[in-house]
Amino acid sequence: MPPEGLIYVVTGEKGSGKSTVCARVARTVAKNDFVVAGLLTERIDDGEWSASRRVVDLRSGESRPLGSEYGECARRGRRAVPPAETRGMVTTDPLTPGWDFNAEAFAWADATLSQATPCDLLVVDELGPLELLGGRGWASALEVLRCRDYSVALVVCRPKLLEELKKQLGPVPISLFEVTIEGRDALPTAIMTMMPLVGARATAHEILEPEPFDGPLQEENP
Repeated sequence: MPPEGLIYVVTGEKGSGKSTVCARVARTVAKNDFVVAGLLTERIDDGEWSASRRVVDLRSGESRPLGSEYGECARRGRRAVPPAETRGMVTTDPLTPGWDFNAEAFAWADATLSQATPCDLLVVDELGPLELLGGRGWASALEVLRCRDYSVALVVCRPKLLEELKKQLGPVPISLFEVTIEGRDALPTAIMTMMPLVGARATAHEILEPEPFDGPLQEENP
């Protein structure tokens, strides 16, 4: 593993598929015997549109219910009901209006990220207002990224926070990948083509065709 890691920032507007791109890259890299760690945020599938999210530890497959977007529920004429596991633990924050979050899930995720390195691929999905403007959420990710004890870090950040992310990372160079609905299917391959860890094995393994993401990298702990 190189002593200084590369940071690839995946950006795009809400609903463009940023987490989907990260998930496909993570699964493909993990299937080829690289160490993948960090956090992926997923929509909880309830059989129809869902406002609830969970956060997944990509090294272990363990997950926690993260929260619900009650503002989006109201726009869709639905009532936001937090997962049963989070009731009584939810909190709101002025930096994230329209969301109820599980404070215990944030504490767990922050601890997970603080111990995620060393690894080949580090995923941080995502760094948002809580982390970049409030120093809350899983803000320890910023120090982990600055330490660069990984080969490549894949970091999700929305366009309006990119300058703040660059400011907090300091002189660490980044590469920017914008996700659009039209181009998102091709983006995982484009990202992996640039990865030094992938290039080192490309002649021996067919690893540039991303796998569809259909769950955690490993089975969730019981």
